Amino acid sequence: EIYTLSLHDALPIFGAIEEPVMVVSDGGSGFNKALRKTWPHARHQRCLFHVFSQIKRYTTTRPKTLTGIELYTLSKDLLKLDTKEEAEKWTERFVEWMSKYNKFLSQMSRDENGNWRYTHERLLKAQRSIVRLIKENSMFIYLDEQLSQEIDELPSTNNRIEGGVNSRIRALLRDHRGLSVERRIKAVFWWCYKLQRSEERRVGKECRS
Repeated sequence: EIYTLSLHDALPIFGAIEEPVMVVSDGGSGFNKALRKTWPHARHQRCLFHVFSQIKRYTTTRPKTLTGIELYTLSKDLLKLDTKEEAEKWTERFVEWMSKYNKFLSQMSRDENGNWRYTHERLLKAQRSIVRLIKENSMFIYLDEQLSQEIDELPSTNNRIEGGVNSRIRALLRDHRGLSVERRIKAVFWWCYKLQRSEERRVGKECRS
């Protein structure tokens, strides 16, 4: 599991990294397990833009059913929530959507091999992904009032790092395509270490000035 390897191998390279209060991720495979082992007390916020994008892949931007249209609308509204009350209302709307269309989503039909399958399997996958996130309590950590007292601005997405640090890491990997997977991982860790040290020196100079 690449995420487990990344988090654990980063520690000896970065040194003793202080456990963060909150971690935002796009929900890659194995991340939750790695997070619990490495930073067991850190709160996990799923990137809401990735949640929206995943739902959009299942519904498309032009759903053909009213069920899909309403779910796509819900997914877009997910990106507009600014308060805990709005998040609770959104969750209520989603639960109402499930109840309203339960019979529709339970419809079965035969595939080309004659096997029974759910007719609206893609919508069911979208529903299950949201239900799982609600049960994990990882969608609205950024609205936690107690955490907001520790951090000025709690992010709901990882867009800032995707467009900044991650884009530069991808460029690094493109420039070193011939490296083995292990060496590519080490190259990323070393690059991040140098970035961290550079930031520490910058902050130190500002404190002394």
